[in-house]
Amino acid sequence: MRSPRTRRKPSARHLSKHRTEEALTTLAIDALQYADQMNAKAHELTTLPPMACKSGCAWCCSLQVVVSAPEVFFLADFLRNTRSVEELILLTDELLAQWEHVKDIPVLERLLRGAPCALLGKAEKTCSVYEARPLACRGHTSTDASACEAATKSKDANVTSDQIQFAVYNGIGFGLVQGTVEAGYPPAVYELCGALLYCLKNPDAAVRWAPAWS
Repeated sequence: MRSPRTRRKPSARHLSKHRTEEALTTLAIDALQYADQMNAKAHELTTLPPMACKSGCAWCCSLQVVVSAPEVFFLADFLRNTRSVEELILLTDELLAQWEHVKDIPVLERLLRGAPCALLGKAEKTCSVYEARPLACRGHTSTDASACEAATKSKDANVTSDQIQFAVYNGIGFGLVQGTVEAGYPPAVYELCGALLYCLKNPDAAVRWAPAWS
């Protein structure tokens, strides 16, 4: 099986040939689909303890999520295509409120402060963009929900995750970022909700991010 990091080369080739907003979105979709396929294949080759993650379990949804630019452009596009204008306005307000709350909180303290993601459904505690969620969210797992709950109360809690799944999604995420860099794009990753807020408020965010287009 190829290393997930081999996505660096096809990512770079794709962006070098196609410098458009659509190309960035397509690249993110390809990376997410490829990661899901690789993860499924990797788990066919080994037996691991069952994951405790399930719908309604959202202890980890107060962690800081770091994303690549193509991922957040895709997510913003997904939201524009699936939400009404009124819903987008409400979500933008929620993203702004969350960003103002968390922007000065140290990463390791964010979970303890209890600042749930603005994309988390408040009543049902499920991800409102589950099918479009970033690589980091897909790769984060746990084999013990009680340990996840404990981690929201103490830095000393130990959460055991599926290391194969983490390696697959993290590796493909690394390859995606490195591929954009090799194609001449900015070498950066972003906090999910802050970046999504910017993209929703600035429809030309992808053009602004890629100065090579101008």
